[in-house]
Amino acid sequence: MYTEPVEVTDNGTVHARSTDAAGNESEESSYVVSNIDREAPSAATLTADPTAPTNGNVTVTIVYPEDASVREYKVGAGVRFVVQGCRRNANRAGG
Repeated sequence: MYTEPVEVTDNGTVHARSTDAAGNESEESSYVVSNIDREAPSAATLTADPTAPTNGNVTVTIVYPEDASVREYKVGAGVRFVVQGCRRNANRAGG
């Protein structure tokens, strides 16, 4: 007997029907659950300019996958920063 909501742990279809006291069954109804996402997004892609030895700054461009809802970066052992956009440059002096 149904007494509480049904918890679904994987994408799939939930089916339901009812029967009255006389034994008459309703048509079956269903709902497709397709919004459970347990896959991690792809890793970000980092590119540097310049890549040759330099005594100047190096610009690192980070491209995050489209499905990443939180975008973070850090330079060295520093604090992680949350990035709001899809691209962010992190400058670090080369030597």
